[in-house]
Amino acid sequence: MSLCDLPQIKFLKRFKNPFKNQKKSRAFWLFIGVIFISIVFGFLAGTLSNTLFYSQIRDYLEKLNINLPSVIEKVEKEEEKIIKVEKEEEKIIKV
Repeated sequence: MSLCDLPQIKFLKRFKNPFKNQKKSRAFWLFIGVIFISIVFGFLAGTLSNTLFYSQIRDYLEKLNINLPSVIEKVEKEEEKIIKVEKEEEKIIKV
């Protein structure tokens, strides 16, 4: 018996793709376009506000004698802690 002689499965035909008509519709593509544009403008607005407002806030806080720690200082402190822990581990292993 060949594959062509086998009976066809009919129960799969009643399940239609619900997105088939939406892909062709104009409203669907308009919706996708609006989402894409909002993502792009949201990213640009976040980047712009971060660069502009962070420098202004930092200057204002420096006038009030409040210093924000930089990322480099935080990383250096963490590295010092890691080095101390590694030295202590070596001492424990040697004992």
